[in-house]
Amino acid sequence: MSKKDYIIFGTIILVLAIIGSFWLNGELKEIDRISYDALKFKSEYEAYNGQINPASDKKYYELTLENDSLVKYSSYEEIFSVLDQGTGVIFLAFPTCPWCRSMLPTLMDSASKAKITILYLNILEDRDILKLNDKGKIITEREGTDNYKQLVSRLDKFLPAYDGLEVESIKRIYMPVVIFIKDGKVLGVEQSLKAYTERVEGDAYLPMNKEENKALAKIFNDYYQKIKK
Repeated sequence: MSKKDYIIFGTIILVLAIIGSFWLNGELKEIDRISYDALKFKSEYEAYNGQINPASDKKYYELTLENDSLVKYSSYEEIFSVLDQGTGVIFLAFPTCPWCRSMLPTLMDSASKAKITILYLNILEDRDILKLNDKGKIITEREGTDNYKQLVSRLDKFLPAYDGLEVESIKRIYMPVVIFIKDGKVLGVEQSLKAYTERVEGDAYLPMNKEENKALAKIFNDYYQKIKK
């Protein structure tokens, strides 16, 4: 990173530390907590701007997120409560996921305009690790957590089978996932824009173009309107 980048990053960390101290002292209101989460979220995702992903040897493109994005770090308990009888928008993702990063600017911008707070949860370390053996059979290398398994069970009918293998029908949460819920009913689940996926041919290290952003924003806005009715 350049000297300027270090100064910006250091400033964000300082702000987070100050707000965090108020939070720990019980002096932070809900609106302030969301502001804290917005800065934390911005810091986590922008930290990988221009970095190389060693797994693919490709560079993450640079994200620029607002300081006041309407995002709230959530928990399984809160998400299960919303799925039971609540209303909200849930975003499952993680900072080094190129598909998550390609969707993120449109999601945050559309949510801000609609005044919808996004409930964010990183489930990367909670997922099971699966692979196919030489015979094409799915092998579990690491079991997922109980919370992850419960989430998969609740979203079962909206999730694809692992690696497209419908025979064994082992469901998996591929990220990003945006879940739209009203009164405990899942209105829809969005994972990626088809036009974008086809254009980049699986290379999500490329940003969405203007037309794709517009199409994705319309999808999100349609759900927001349903939620607000």
